[in-house]
Amino acid sequence: MLRLAVAFTSTSLLLAAFLVIALFLVVLLDLEAALLIVAIFISCMASLVIGLIYFIADVNASLSALKLDIGVESYDDCGHSSITLHQSPNQSSYVQ
Repeated sequence: MLRLAVAFTSTSLLLAAFLVIALFLVVLLDLEAALLIVAIFISCMASLVIGLIYFIADVNASLSALKLDIGVESYDDCGHSSITLHQSPNQSSYVQ
């Protein structure tokens, strides 16, 4: 998922650069290219939003995996939380 997030946000960055170039050329050459400008802008924003969605999904998945790795938080009848730590077989009890 992280690779997709990087790919979509990189695409958004390239589209933003093309947008600036297109705007410069439209003004410089006195062209009518409103449809092109709108298409590049919408593509840029859509790519950015999709990249951010993939990034947030990847962060969520990573945090869920970390939560499973370090322990599960549970609540007792009074609403107090207690965390049960699970140690992996390859981890020693000595922390450096």
